Amino acid sequence: MTIVPQKSPLLWTRGVAAHETLSYLDRRGIDAEPALFGAGLSRRQLSENDIGVSVASQYRFLELAATEANDHLLGLHVAAEMDMRAIGILFYLAGSSPTVSEALENLAHYSATTNEALVLEIFRHKDEVILAIRHVQEFYEPHQQFFELLALWFIRMLHRQTNVDFAPLRSHLLRILTVHADELLTERHSVTGLQRMVADQLIGLLPSGESRAAAVAQRLNMSTRSFTRQLAKEGTTFGEILEGLRRRLASRYLAHDRMSIKQIAWLLGYSQVGAFNHAYRRWTGTSPARARQKQPPGLP
Repeated sequence: MTIVPQKSPLLWTRGVAAHETLSYLDRRGIDAEPALFGAGLSRRQLSENDIGVSVASQYRFLELAATEANDHLLGLHVAAEMDMRAIGILFYLAGSSPTVSEALENLAHYSATTNEALVLEIFRHKDEVILAIRHVQEFYEPHQQFFELLALWFIRMLHRQTNVDFAPLRSHLLRILTVHADELLTERHSVTGLQRMVADQLIGLLPSGESRAAAVAQRLNMSTRSFTRQLAKEGTTFGEILEGLRRRLASRYLAHDRMSIKQIAWLLGYSQVGAFNHAYRRWTGTSPARARQKQPPGLP
């Protein structure tokens, strides 16, 4: 696999994920040099805490390392073995917090001490908590390995804090995603060509807030201009595909009364609830809250 460097924002990170991944490869005798070279990193950068690396370079290194190790679950495997204290001050802030709620608040508030590119947001609804992680700016670098590593680190941290095995929203989320997946399977068969590929990409991009034409075009190895021209030949636009997908998903999510309007807005890629409310009114002539009131009781 060849990853071509893109012009992602030059934001800083301590490089903990890259350092732990390098250590993981070394313990298994896997040559990390090709991945380091491809990411523009050196062992020295990853061994000295006061240097730091660019966020884009860390993302690139983890993706290239997964290729070198022939392990598409590399991020999870690294997180399962890493020393929890490697994250530094965030570990101690969370560990010294008297409650899980305060631990999450501290992680959200001080996350920039470790990574400038990420914003942590906490949403509460009844007895559920969603910890959302988003980029402060759009990134074109693939970052699946990093976010899977980060997700498992959070779960391990919560387990340490509470001595409870966490499977966040497992059964509830599974019901939502099963319904969602069934609809998407039907929808995928209803469109063909580039429209189908765009919809496939948007499904994964929406919650990250990166559902822009340029991001989708880059994932499909197309220039934005060619991407737009090809969609026009199919009689549609990127905006029409995005709006249609958001509208259909909004209707499905609103049927689940355990999901707050704020959570739904986030899942659809809106940074503000007001933007989602405005869009929904434009689609249907009513607000999401009123639409939910008119629906029969949703899934538990």
